[in-house]
Amino acid sequence: GGMGRRHLRGFQALQRSDFNNCELVAVCDIKRANAEDLADEAQELLGYRPQVWTDLDEMLRRQERLQGVNVTTEGGTHHRVAVACLEAGKDVQVEKPLALSIRGCDLIIETARRTGRILSVAENLRRDPMNRLMRALIDAGAVGAPQLFIDTKIGGGDHMVYSPWRHQKLGGTIALDEGIHHADLMLYYLGDPVWGFGEGRIFQPVRRRRAGGPSRGLHAKWNDQYPAEFAATGEDAVLGWLRFANGTVGQWIDHHGAHGQPLHRRILYGSGGSLE
Repeated sequence: GGMGRRHLRGFQALQRSDFNNCELVAVCDIKRANAEDLADEAQELLGYRPQVWTDLDEMLRRQERLQGVNVTTEGGTHHRVAVACLEAGKDVQVEKPLALSIRGCDLIIETARRTGRILSVAENLRRDPMNRLMRALIDAGAVGAPQLFIDTKIGGGDHMVYSPWRHQKLGGTIALDEGIHHADLMLYYLGDPVWGFGEGRIFQPVRRRRAGGPSRGLHAKWNDQYPAEFAATGEDAVLGWLRFANGTVGQWIDHHGAHGQPLHRRILYGSGGSLE
């Protein structure tokens, strides 16, 4: 899918760098057309074509050169795919979110510990230079002692976000799939919360595919396959209030079903200033 194609471009960037230490030996998708297309793109971008598989267990048994697996499937399948790969003795990187439930996350983590394999989550925002700079400024006391953190993202209307599964409870929901970035940055900036409360909401029970295609960039090739209108079963908003161990209070609004004026701000207030 689209996320797999994004990661392929990551492999290309890695190949061109001084840190190239891996080779893409195989791609696997239950839809052969997707796997073949990705292998063709790899040929163009990397200069070689990885082997194509449609059965995960067969690939894990028969692909002898396989040492690690990069899981870019939709969120609802992460726990099954990751556990199978870890049980097969492979190191694993999983796209965020690690799983859709705490139970699913615990299952993956426990399997990694038991098998002694490496487990990594592909959470990219905390690796962004701007976010690293913000963390460094906080640690250096640039705004004094942190007091209030506000993270607000509002917009979206009733438009489909990239693909239908991001609006389905068993697919991951946009509130989790995109909201996990905001949650991770809060932890990165401020550490662990000690308590929190809030709610998830479905503000738009019906989602619509925009004319001309809302699935931008690497997701766009599947846009015409999606229905023009469909029911949403998963939350499109999370509204929360948190208190962190360092005393900071956090307000979090991640709302992907709002009409009208969009709003996106992330700002920290401290005893000596603010940082946005």
